[in-house]
Amino acid sequence: MIKVPAHNRHFLFFRGLMEKEKCFQLGTIVKTHGIKGEVICLLDVDDPVRYSSLKSVFVEKNGALSECAISNISLSGNQARILFEGVNSIDEASYFLKHDVFLPLSLLPPLSGKRFYFHEVMGFRVFDKENEIGIFEKVIELPQHPVAIIKNGDKEILAPLVKEFIVRVERSEKKLFLDLPEGLTDIYY
Repeated sequence: MIKVPAHNRHFLFFRGLMEKEKCFQLGTIVKTHGIKGEVICLLDVDDPVRYSSLKSVFVEKNGALSECAISNISLSGNQARILFEGVNSIDEASYFLKHDVFLPLSLLPPLSGKRFYFHEVMGFRVFDKENEIGIFEKVIELPQHPVAIIKNGDKEILAPLVKEFIVRVERSEKKLFLDLPEGLTDIYY
């Protein structure tokens, strides 16, 4: 639960808690806006307009996600100006600075074909061409591109997740097919 400073407890309207594993990060609150208690949230999503009528979000504080009701939200590009219920001043709004904002995974639009969310393929069997190379364990986000960590026994195979290497996703079979550069997986054996 978010520990609210005693002098600010009256203004936050928390509806409940959520497990982080059941959420995706919508963005980060980067600054306050004006003197009436609004904050600017930098959105990290492909289609910000999809989130233009949110009624609440989960705000992370000390590793816990607490649901905060939204009084008003407006978008400008990838920035959302948000007024939380009960927040009426810049001092109260500053409490939210540098906090990450989350939504439940159920609000993500479904993907099909070769496109997938990383959480969606965790535990999938991974194939390079038609040879099984291991189990999709997690993703490392690098500036150039994400990299999959594929577990094969006690070995970890690192595979770049770029669209040119993704062949297909068989969701019902829990399989991910890649076409990795020649020799990439050989270095792990």
